[in-house]
Amino acid sequence: MNDHCWTELDTDVLEGNLRAAQRALQPDTALFFVVKSDAYGHGMASVVRCAVAAGIDCFAVAHVEEGIALRALQPRATIMVLCAPPPDTVPDLLDKRLIPVIAGPEHGEAMADAVCRCRPGSLLRCHVKIDTGMSRLGFDWTRAPRQLQVLSRHNGLRIEGIASHFAAAGGEAPARTARQFQRFSKVISACLQGGMALAMSHISASGGFCENSQWDLDAVRLGILLYGYPPMPSACRIAVRPALQWKTRVLQVKPLPRGRSVGYGATYTVRGRRRIALLSVGYGDGYSRHLSNRGVVLIDGCRCPVVGRVSMNLTAVSLPPNCRAQAGDIAVLIGCQGGAAVWADELAAAGGTIPYEVLTSIRCS
Repeated sequence: MNDHCWTELDTDVLEGNLRAAQRALQPDTALFFVVKSDAYGHGMASVVRCAVAAGIDCFAVAHVEEGIALRALQPRATIMVLCAPPPDTVPDLLDKRLIPVIAGPEHGEAMADAVCRCRPGSLLRCHVKIDTGMSRLGFDWTRAPRQLQVLSRHNGLRIEGIASHFAAAGGEAPARTARQFQRFSKVISACLQGGMALAMSHISASGGFCENSQWDLDAVRLGILLYGYPPMPSACRIAVRPALQWKTRVLQVKPLPRGRSVGYGATYTVRGRRRIALLSVGYGDGYSRHLSNRGVVLIDGCRCPVVGRVSMNLTAVSLPPNCRAQAGDIAVLIGCQGGAAVWADELAAAGGTIPYEVLTSIRCS
């Protein structure tokens, strides 16, 4: 823990979120817990320990180095690497028993060739990604069945799963999401009719899980939902709570007279006599500059608005008359204190972004 800002993970809350998701799934549907980007800023080691205690044994990461770190924590877990690892990572993928997602025919051929070069006779377990309308990684759905038949005959690969990803799940564009699911279903059917043995199909992440249980298929990949931020708060299948709190300390409390400006650029001017608290956090720690004159912090159970520009290491807040803040007090950046709360979704709305970015931007080590 840093001396100036730190995070606290409520493992009871996280475990409750995990168990709620497990109860919502059919027994034969796997839950891949997405722990990329240091478990969305929550700390991979602590999150994974909690997940394993709750019975989770399937995880998803973005990159091979994350998979290697996770394998050291969990020797027997199933670990999927989502972001199309390059061919030079094949030795690590084989050694650490990581399952890469193949992003297209050229990527698949390059990975198969790398296996044959470095480990002749070995088979690399993998899943293939189908682009059904996201227009990111993946085999184009119109050509995927033929391309996958060709790839399945390559030495070096064992295609065990097929995946896709919704572009607007979570109620944003239901017609588009339904079309993506139809395309994915057609690709799966064509592959099976062509003789491919696919043990697992999956398309839903948190948004798809919230929107339609029929899209669960053989597995779901859940990230932000399990950390306590449902993409569809008003229509989520399960009740979850935020599991992370982010805190700092008050460095100084000072009175300012009317007319005094605060911070770089003098973007805030005191309209009446005010007390200002200076906090030991800034954009260098991940507290976004977009929260300048927009964010809210909790001190002494009071909601204290950010005033002036957030700087690299310091942030100023205005103290309401009933706030008894003094130097050394804890200020809550994300979390609850007394009867008040401020969570990542509120900060995201204030800063014009999404909770994912707020959480993964936190830097306390």
